[in-house]
Amino acid sequence: MVSSIIVIGMPTIAFKINHSAKAINHKCIGYCTFKLSLSEPFKLDSVCLNRTQSDSCTVEIDIDYNTKVVDVKFLTDDTKQQRANDDDYNIDQTIRMDFNTKVIKIKVYYLCYTDDECDLTYAKLTVDRLRSLNYQPAFDDFLKILHKPDNPVTQCYNNDNTVECVDGNCLALISNYSNEFDSKYCDQNGDPTETDLVIGEFRAFNKMTTLRQNKRIRYLCDTNLCNGKEFIDAVQKVVGNYDSTLSITSPYSGSATKYPYKLTTYTMILYVFCLIFY
Repeated sequence: MVSSIIVIGMPTIAFKINHSAKAINHKCIGYCTFKLSLSEPFKLDSVCLNRTQSDSCTVEIDIDYNTKVVDVKFLTDDTKQQRANDDDYNIDQTIRMDFNTKVIKIKVYYLCYTDDECDLTYAKLTVDRLRSLNYQPAFDDFLKILHKPDNPVTQCYNNDNTVECVDGNCLALISNYSNEFDSKYCDQNGDPTETDLVIGEFRAFNKMTTLRQNKRIRYLCDTNLCNGKEFIDAVQKVVGNYDSTLSITSPYSGSATKYPYKLTTYTMILYVFCLIFY
C-alpha cells in the first residue's frame, strides 16, 4: 500500500472586517512567477520588475525537496482583501511527505498589510529558512508509525468502537489543542492504496504577537486499528519532537513561530471543514 504524510495549511479564511481600521496602500511586488534552485539563497528574479499599490501584499511559495526547486508566486493585483480584525499577517502552510514516492513538498501562503514589499521580505525569510531544514528524520519517524504492510487494515476505530474496514483505510481527525472536533472512522471513499497524514496550520499575527492559531492533524493509515489512541499519541509525539521544523516561519525573524495564540470556535469549524474535504 502507498503511504504519505501531508502537513497542510488551510485555505485563507475571510474573518469579520475591522471597519474602524483605515486601509493604507503599500508597494507590493506585482504579479510574477519564477523558479529558484533550493541550493541557492533567495534572489528576486528580473521578471519581477513591476510594483503595484495595494492594501495587502501576497506571495505563495512551493518547495520540492526532491527536485530541489522553489516556485515563487507574487500574487498581488488590484483586488482588495478583507482585513481580519487587527491582523497584520496571515500565514497558511502545507507540507507533504509521500511514503511511496519519497516526495517531500511544502507550500506557504502569506498575506501582509504592514509595509512596502512585505511580501518580498517574507519570501526571502521563508525560502532561506526552509532551504536549510531537513525533513527526512520526521519523515522516517512517521513512516515507522503509519506504514506497516505486514499488518494490513481489517478493522478501524469508529470513534470509541471497532468496526470492520474492507478495502479502506483508518482515518483519525484530531486537534493539538482541543478534542472538540476529534473523529475516527473507516474511510472507504478514496483509493485504499493511498494513505496520508495532514497537519494543518494557520496563524494570524499583528506586529506584537500571534492573534489566532489553528493546528490540526488528520491522517489515513494502512495498518490495522492505526487510528487508535496508541497511534494518535505516537503521531502527536513526532509532531511535537519536530515542532521547530514543521511550524510556519515567523514574520518577525524567519525562525519557527513560538508565540501565544487565541483560538476561536468559528475558525476551528471552518478549518475542520477544509481538512475533511481537502
